[in-house]
Amino acid sequence: MTPYGNYGHALLTSGAARTPDQVALTYCGEQSFTYDELNRLVNRRAHALLAAGYGRASASPRC
Repeated sequence: MTPYGNYGHALLTSGAARTPDQVALTYCGEQSFTYDELNRLVNRRAHALLAAGYGRASASPRC
């Protein structure tokens, strides 16, 4: 548990605010994302899901 609750987005937002240029994720050892890049990507996806009618109680496929 963190001061922000037990939510991944809170940890990501916090990391983006503290160290935006630090690598947050490396995918398959090839592509990496900084906290800022990953935060922007996740926010775009979240807004797209909200615009499509998904909400907190909605189930959505993940890939």
